[in-house]
Formats: sequence, C-alpha cells, structure tokens
Amino acid sequence: MVDDPAVWAPIHRIAGTLDKALPELFAPDYDQRLEAARQRLRPED
Repeated sequence: MVDDPAVWAPIHRIAGTLDKALPELFAPDYDQRLEAARQRLRPED
C-alpha cells in the first residue's frame, strides 16, 4: 500500500472523472457487471 498523497491525488481525480463519465456505475445491475468484468480480468489457471 502506498501512503504518499502525491500518488493518490491523481488517482482520485481520475476516479472522479470516471464517475461522471460512466453512468453505468449507478445501474441497478452494476454489481453483476462488476463481477463479470472481474471474471474476465482474472487469469485462468
């Protein structure tokens, strides 16, 4: 974990921009979409 605020400031700024640009974040099935994306990103054994 990184404790340096200089690292986190741009990450929070990007996250705030994405929140406004991606209305899917507020979709009723967001949890299902998120889990599907996680499954796609996990390496296969």
